[in-house]
Amino acid sequence: MTTYPNPLIPGFHPDPSAVRVGDAWYLATSTFEYLPGIPIHRSTDFVTWELIGHVATRPGQLGVDDVRTAGGAWAPTLRHRDGVFHLVVTDAMGRGMLHFTAADPAGPWSDGDLITDSEGRASLDGIDPDIAWDADGTALITYSGLILGGEDAGRHLGILQARVDLDTHRALEEPRSLWSGTGGMFPEAPHLYEIDGRWYMLIAEGGTERGHGVSIARADRPEGPFETGPANPLVSARSTIRPVQNTGHGDLVIGPDGEWVCVLLGVRPRSMTRAFSALGRETFVTRVHWHEDGWPTMEPVALAPRPGTRDRRSGQLRPRPRRPAAALGRRGRSADAGFHQPRRHGVAQRR
Repeated sequence: MTTYPNPLIPGFHPDPSAVRVGDAWYLATSTFEYLPGIPIHRSTDFVTWELIGHVATRPGQLGVDDVRTAGGAWAPTLRHRDGVFHLVVTDAMGRGMLHFTAADPAGPWSDGDLITDSEGRASLDGIDPDIAWDADGTALITYSGLILGGEDAGRHLGILQARVDLDTHRALEEPRSLWSGTGGMFPEAPHLYEIDGRWYMLIAEGGTERGHGVSIARADRPEGPFETGPANPLVSARSTIRPVQNTGHGDLVIGPDGEWVCVLLGVRPRSMTRAFSALGRETFVTRVHWHEDGWPTMEPVALAPRPGTRDRRSGQLRPRPRRPAAALGRRGRSADAGFHQPRRHGVAQRR
């Protein structure tokens, strides 16, 4: 059984989304107003991750020049279908809801097509989009209905969904309302999966602070109606003293050894009030267990520092094992020549 470090990808790497393609995993995270935007990490063991490139590397892919602080690339979903990588994301207060594609996840990625309403007049109004495909191959965009502009800015419509023509990037219907959680505030970060003939929807609720958590529902069809899971929230650190807090915004993927895991965000709080986290929201991982009734449970998110990093609870430096030269990867450099391969905490760092 694979032993996972936690955080999986340290530092500012919130809202992770992961996909497995062959014997490799790829992971995307949010970057808000910063460029290059939306980093793509790759791993062949789910332990050591290599930064191979970014989605937004050219002017105009994200409209971040004029967005306010904390606008920009919010919560991407990364998927793969028929040899093409797909990434959907909301460019908040910028271009709107976007769909990017690439043959190689290291890039280059497309310019990003705006996903519009059925009349093609404006972006679908919401955040945290997910992309899935139904039985006939039609794309389903499921998203959190937070209105970002106009007189209704700040109003939340719950989890919404619409079928979208990816040739025109127009919605084929008016958005429908779906299951929006167990009653926690800010239902968001929906991800839709077809597993063993059922459709499961994973969401975050409770807000991305101390009340954050992950909940699940299932249905016979991707549009519902959805049945609430019996063990919600599947994971949350609310009202605990766990060293990893704010856990939520998860995405399911089959990891090494054929076991299911969930990548999700969390923070390592400091200070007397536990309100400060110097490294922001980081990417963590936890195991998922499926049961005979067809429902999953998740393990609490444990802190497991990598060798060579300091465990602040004990103050001791964990020894770093020597790595064989082969572990440095292809020619010691990533597919993006702008990134150098020496790994700190298992992640390739920019020079």
